[in-house]
Formats: sequence, C-alpha cells, structure tokens
Amino acid sequence: MVEQRIESPREHQESHEPAFHHADRPPKEGQLLAIVIILVVSITVFLVAVFILVTSPRPTINEPPTSCFCGVQTTRNTTANASFQVFSWDSNPVDLKIILSSGSTSGTCTFHSNTDWTILKLESGTDVGTITYRDFQDNGKANAGDMLIISDLSPSTYYTLKMLWRDGSTLDTESFETSA
Repeated sequence: MVEQRIESPREHQESHEPAFHHADRPPKEGQLLAIVIILVVSITVFLVAVFILVTSPRPTINEPPTSCFCGVQTTRNTTANASFQVFSWDSNPVDLKIILSSGSTSGTCTFHSNTDWTILKLESGTDVGTITYRDFQDNGKANAGDMLIISDLSPSTYYTLKMLWRDGSTLDTESFETSA
C-alpha cells in the first residue's frame, strides 16, 4: 500500500511560494514613485546649477593689476620700445592709459581697441609722440611680452612713460632718453 501524504493548505502555499528575502523584494509602487521623484529633482537641481555657473556674468576685477614695464629701449634717435614685463592678471588694453611726457609737455593716450597694431589716441594734452600697441600673443589682452612702440620722438630728449589703470592709479613709470 502506498502511503499518500496530504498537505495542509498552509504547507502547500509555503512549498510553492518563491522565497523572497527583504532585499529581494521588489519595491512597492509608492516607493518606486518616491525614488523617481528624488532622481528627477536631483538631476534638475544639478542642471540648474550648471546653467547658472555657465551663464552668470563673471565678476569684474576692480583692483588694478600689478604690472610693470621691462624698461624702455631706444631703437633710433626718434623711436623707442617699452615691453610689458608682468601683469598679475591679463588685462584689457582699453583699461590702460599711457602718459608720455617730455619736460612740461605731456599727452595722455588711450587704447581704442584691444587688437594688435592699435595706435593709441591722444585723449588730452599735447601729442608728444605716436604710441603703437603690439599684442605679440594676439589674445586681445595686455600681458608679459607685449610692447609699446613709441615713434615720432625728438632726438636728444629726455622722456617719461607712465602706465595708468582705468581709475587713474599709476601702474609703472619708466624714463628714457633718445640719442642725438
């Protein structure tokens, strides 16, 4: 005689139900919705932060840079070159003013452009000479290595070249003398 075992309804249910552990249990619909909302909000906040960083205007620097000439070298009796030695940060040439003086005569010149071969415009005073800006890095910024070519000078004359920041503060002063 074959013995037949009869399972109780509870035993039958336990034996045929897959064994889920707490970690294996799929999330409930409410939990899944909460996860999706958190992800969407996090991604949105991140994208908004990136957008603000990319599109916000950069703060302007109000302090003048630390800068100086690398001396002035006369190349002929009517021409001299003044190289920029250092700028603590690359500045726009239009933020600079150059004063060229000889004795009691002086002229204040301004940059009308940030480009190479710009001839400075006389803003006030007397035209003491012609000043041409050379942007050797061709980046539209006044930085180390750039140069001012000063021409139309008088022979055997003592000159002072002064670089000013846009607020009028003096960045550097150099003196030189042209040959006979």
